[in-house]
Amino acid sequence: MIKIHSNNHLIILFKGSIISLFGTGCLGVLNYFVRRELALSLSLVDFGFIYSVMSLCNIFLAYLDMGLGQSATILISRALANKLRSLTNRYYLQIFTIKLLCALIVFVILGSTYKFWMIDFFKHSDATPFFILLSLIIIQAAGTAPNALVTALKKFGLLNFGQILVPLTILVIILFFNPLHNIKIYALAFPIAALVMFAFLFTAMACKGYLPKARSFKEFLKIGEIFHLSKWIAISTLGLTTMYYMDSLMLTWLDGLKAVGLYNVALPIMQIAQSLMVIPAVFLPIVAGMWTERKEQDIAAICGFISEITIYLLWPIAFSIILLAKYLIILLFSAKFTDAAPALMILFTGNILFSLANFYMGTLNAGKFAKLVAISIAIAAVVNIFLNYILIPYLSITGAAIATASSYLFITVFLFIILKKNLKAFSIDKIKILKFSFPGTICVLITLFFDFAWHFNLLYILGYFILINLIYFSITFKTVFGYYKTARSILKKE
Repeated sequence: MIKIHSNNHLIILFKGSIISLFGTGCLGVLNYFVRRELALSLSLVDFGFIYSVMSLCNIFLAYLDMGLGQSATILISRALANKLRSLTNRYYLQIFTIKLLCALIVFVILGSTYKFWMIDFFKHSDATPFFILLSLIIIQAAGTAPNALVTALKKFGLLNFGQILVPLTILVIILFFNPLHNIKIYALAFPIAALVMFAFLFTAMACKGYLPKARSFKEFLKIGEIFHLSKWIAISTLGLTTMYYMDSLMLTWLDGLKAVGLYNVALPIMQIAQSLMVIPAVFLPIVAGMWTERKEQDIAAICGFISEITIYLLWPIAFSIILLAKYLIILLFSAKFTDAAPALMILFTGNILFSLANFYMGTLNAGKFAKLVAISIAIAAVVNIFLNYILIPYLSITGAAIATASSYLFITVFLFIILKKNLKAFSIDKIKILKFSFPGTICVLITLFFDFAWHFNLLYILGYFILINLIYFSITFKTVFGYYKTARSILKKE
């Protein structure tokens, strides 16, 4: 049982995570409907083109972010903890202005080189959707500032509602305003939806008295603190985003837009696994305050608890997705996309590790260990690009998935070592982990054999799915009950 001196931080973490999990679940469902509508309405080439351009936009968004998004959340959290509203508004203005100016520059550069992107890279004839989707860079960059402020204020319900507005707006546009299935209208839906989210969060913060302003121009120019913190976070952000979107771009280059389209069938289903990513996002403003208050023991206890829970859930998630990947694709999309099943299995499992790596990264960045995080992620990004280059020509989308999941494993292990070295109180119960990892590994191996050796119908697959999960949770019942008692005892002490 973990020992926490003050339960307030854990209560906020649990409640914030529950709210964010619900929001992420809704977001995942809506994003699935968006991709399904696009996949079934567009040709595989056009579908791949839209998401390949969006991958390009997101990589450049990471490049121009310069670590400001996460550093803004940390700095604003500290200002709010000290009740400095004027400083909060100044950070708000600085982030908003810097990001917007950088986005405009990137937009002009990419727009002026569109012939290279359209002819040599994407090999697509229609440049109009390309320019429409490029506008996402400007809108999403500007939206970083209110997002950081809402997160720092721990208004997770408000943030999740704003995020849900994005796919909801896209669905309304593509279902009711595009009867001819025009790719330009489909592309236009994305920047409009991003603008709706930005307007909603900006207005919500303005109603609470938070506006991007500074008391003087001289005060506005005091940006040294922002860049001092963000320089290492920038490298981390660049590395993570490169790994996250490089697979689609490398597939475009090495295999073509059809492969990208097929790969993007697996991605919305994979986003279910990304629901665990809400925990690092919720924990970031909390841990920033805990480092300031020198509560290293509490940070270590929470990190240990989250680590054990994530590793425990990794096994049933792994053997469940091995069984269900093909049928999920058939159910949610179409049987013609089942070639994406192996990639889905790998990506789904890898993203569980990615969520834990993000948790470690936020904790270390808030604790002034951003340089070590950045070095680890930079190395992993290079490994990711190398593996994509080697594996995609031979294994196509499965190779891209293996490259991405391997990079996530690399980051998780390295960040665990860094956290263990710099947070002395941090520990995990190795014996307990071995006790549930052994049956978990056996279940995964048996499931792999079952899946590849026989081809049963869905009814048999569901029966085996229920049986193997019952076996795993029966063997590890004491562990589950222990984690349940820990969580319950924390919440009862509110």
